[in-house]
Amino acid sequence: MNIFRRLAAKPWEHSGDMEGMHGGNVVGRPASKTGLYMFLAVITSMFLLFSISHQMRATYPDWKSVAEPGILWINTIILVLASVAMQ
Repeated sequence: MNIFRRLAAKPWEHSGDMEGMHGGNVVGRPASKTGLYMFLAVITSMFLLFSISHQMRATYPDWKSVAEPGILWINTIILVLASVAMQ
């Protein structure tokens, strides 16, 4: 009978301590960490969708590729060296 009482409990209707609920093992995740995970999920989804749409658009016959600028490789080398230096 006790299990049915716990299943039917509505903890949001009662203010106060959650002692005794879930065997006393209530572990919450900080809101900042949850927000960070949600932000990373949204950013990753957007990056993947932009990448997929770029690849799909590149298959059209009227697609014109842009030449790679020379500074691209300089910036890439600087980024790699900065990453190595930070490690």
